[in-house]
Amino acid sequence: MPVPSGTDMALIAKQRFAQEKICLPEGFDRFFPRDTVYKRQFTDAFPAQDRNVPPTIQPPNLLFDRYVPLRAFAEQQATMSRGYADFIDQICDAISVAWETWQQTVKLTAVAYMAGTAMGGQVIGAPFAPTIIALGPKVPWTAIIANAITTLWTQFELSMKMAGAPLFIGNLSIPIPPGGDALPGLPAPSGPLPFKVAFPMCVPIMKDALVGLMESIPAPPTNPDKSPSSLGPHSRVVYESIATAFVDSFNLWTAGTLVNSSAFLLTFINPSPVPIPRMAGICPATIAPFLITPKLPPTVYMPQPWQIPSPSMVAPQT
Repeated sequence: MPVPSGTDMALIAKQRFAQEKICLPEGFDRFFPRDTVYKRQFTDAFPAQDRNVPPTIQPPNLLFDRYVPLRAFAEQQATMSRGYADFIDQICDAISVAWETWQQTVKLTAVAYMAGTAMGGQVIGAPFAPTIIALGPKVPWTAIIANAITTLWTQFELSMKMAGAPLFIGNLSIPIPPGGDALPGLPAPSGPLPFKVAFPMCVPIMKDALVGLMESIPAPPTNPDKSPSSLGPHSRVVYESIATAFVDSFNLWTAGTLVNSSAFLLTFINPSPVPIPRMAGICPATIAPFLITPKLPPTVYMPQPWQIPSPSMVAPQT
């Protein structure tokens, strides 16, 4: 997939989630402080086969830690981890599809061409939210994340302006015939131009801004006659994880995305009865897609230290 894959984004999000080291069961430390003596007394009350039990779920889906390695805690750990990991997988897949849809349909309109360079223009693409909401998990977090990403992505779109990009230098040698014509933009001598060169003034998407926007959006009501639904626990961690994955992927994407200058169709007007130099023209709209993204390297998941089983947890105590 030309855009960051859902699998790669999910790995980044899970790694960020696991960094929180949320221990289960919640509130356990208020009654049993993290003291070796107290923990030993507590675990000794359980049968030997239920102690020192390794996690029943493996990284990267092992998102929650435990206070003590009991079988009952391992079951809760697995249930909670699978639930949140499934959400992350599904929402990241939906974001990736929405991103790919945008890239395949996005167009650049109203570009002014003067003496071999392009200026201005407006980028318009399919919004992310409808696709994410349609394909994502049917929980309140989905709409919140979708609307936050769409809001910041729209700001990014509006900031994408050509600023003297030498996309059409090859057209200068071709005279404009009487009445005018339309020709495809010719690549620059070095081929497609880097995204950051063609759009030097792009507004970046910042993680803190994305998280703040997610937190400011209220939970959608389950139906028009009811109050907003509950978001459930660990919303902040979910938002931080998804925002980290999206922004990290966005930065890789912008660094590697190229503008395919041959996709531009230039319109030239010549009111005179004789050919005139090809100095000025307009690009009403590009031929989608006009962005080219090379395949990004796969994401490598780095487990947290507590996710790596210790030798003492390989076999139950006897």
